[in-house]
Amino acid sequence: MQNKAQKAIAAALSATLTFSGATAPALFLNTAYADEASDLQSQLDAANARLNSLYAQAEEASEQLNDTQVKLDETNAQIDSLNQQIEEQEKELKQKQDTLSDRVAANYKSGSTSLLDLLLSSHSFEELTSNIYYATKVSQSDAEAIAEVKNLREELNNNKSQLEQQKSEQESLLESQKSQQAALTAQAQEAQSYVDSLDSQVKAALEQQRQQEAAAAQAAAQQNEAASQQEANNAAQQNTNNNGGGNNGGNSGNTNNNGGGNNGGGNNGGGNNGGGNSGGGNSGGGNHGGGNHGVSGAWRSTVVSAAYAQIGGTYVWAACNPGARQFDCSGLTMYCYSCAGISISHSSGSQSSFCSKPISQAVAGDVVWRPGHVGIYVGGGNTIEALSPGQGIQFVSGGLYSFSRCGSPV
Repeated sequence: MQNKAQKAIAAALSATLTFSGATAPALFLNTAYADEASDLQSQLDAANARLNSLYAQAEEASEQLNDTQVKLDETNAQIDSLNQQIEEQEKELKQKQDTLSDRVAANYKSGSTSLLDLLLSSHSFEELTSNIYYATKVSQSDAEAIAEVKNLREELNNNKSQLEQQKSEQESLLESQKSQQAALTAQAQEAQSYVDSLDSQVKAALEQQRQQEAAAAQAAAQQNEAASQQEANNAAQQNTNNNGGGNNGGNSGNTNNNGGGNNGGGNNGGGNNGGGNSGGGNSGGGNHGGGNHGVSGAWRSTVVSAAYAQIGGTYVWAACNPGARQFDCSGLTMYCYSCAGISISHSSGSQSSFCSKPISQAVAGDVVWRPGHVGIYVGGGNTIEALSPGQGIQFVSGGLYSFSRCGSPV
């Protein structure tokens, strides 16, 4: 009897050793692949953090560029207005000069001093005016009128010179900002390529790890099954040897006394687990309050609808191209408001001027602002934003709370 028991123990031990030996290399490989995947994931997380930082810098540069473009447009408009005023003053000055010339001609028609002498002795119109004034005592009102027009013309020309200088500086700044944005965009694109390659490596490593784990699990299952079968065979053999052949089961009573029919399986209460009363229908999901954010006026719903229509569009620096669904952040807000007939500038800096409310007072349709970035508030704490070239235009759940202020120009 002792000999048989020892054989059974030895067989079980052998099966266990066989199983352990088969799975050890697989476990080692799994650990190696897991370490590789973890290391790649860490690199990917770091690369994503840098990419997001570059996108944020590029967006800030883009909005500064937009702001400079808005100011340059305003300067050009002022220059155009000044040019028109200068042209009008030139006409008025010419009229007054003609009037003065006619008066001088009349005064000297019979005089001893020749008008030709005065003209020839004067080196400029100003000198001629002075000579005529002192020589003939032209009426004070005529002289003052001419001086007033001349002074105004000089003032307008000075203003124009200042604006031309301002325009030149703004154009230089614009070119510098374009270069800065281009450099940041190139860095962001390079970082995006690196992230994409890392992402592919991580996916490949994780897939390889998964395949190795699946293969190891399958091998372990097969070894376990073989060991279990061997153990069962050994136990059956031992049982056969110990039963005494044909005298082993006449009174075993297994058939009638095992109580199998009374195991209570039918009364396990499965039908009363309360699953039907989980309360899922009363979760309150419909009462989150999204419809009660005080949307007042058709223009607000128009702005919100326009924003929703652009979800999935493309982020492009300094863009506002509804036909191609290409926008940057302030281009998107400008477009949505234009759909409601409201004009705002293509610049987050300019749009910040009317974002004077705290975020807690946001109303659907408001522009939401933080330094360098804007979006559209659509209610329920959510926003629609042009985020970055990698993310495009998205519905951002809870996005409201990343902004500082909100408001509208209406």
